[in-house]
Amino acid sequence: MGAVTPFVLFLDDEAEILESFKRFLRKESYQSLYTSSISEALDLVKANKPHLIITDYRMGSITGLQFVEQARQTHPHAIYVIYSGFADEKPIQDALASKMIDRFINKPWEVRSIKAEIAALLELYRKLYSSAEPNGESAA
Repeated sequence: MGAVTPFVLFLDDEAEILESFKRFLRKESYQSLYTSSISEALDLVKANKPHLIITDYRMGSITGLQFVEQARQTHPHAIYVIYSGFADEKPIQDALASKMIDRFINKPWEVRSIKAEIAALLELYRKLYSSAEPNGESAA
């Protein structure tokens, strides 16, 4: 099997944040999809099995944690990241402690640090699932 291009999904209900991600990540070596729709994000998770899923915590109809809970049902092998300006929220701390999410990123962030964080998380995925198929399932 050849090298698999890493795939990152971004979910945020604010279009400006997604546009910001697109702008500063456009030259990176991984594939990216961006959506502000929770239902579309869940469809993208099912169809594409992203390596890394990055979502905002506070969104309109549900929280990022509720989205992660739903997405993990169909794709448990992704690296899940929540970002927010509200790091002290107990649900986020509980989700980190229980390993529901793999990382928390505090807003606002610097472009260089978010790029480095994404690279490190994709490397973590590679180490965890290097003997797995591209969708994160073990090779048989």
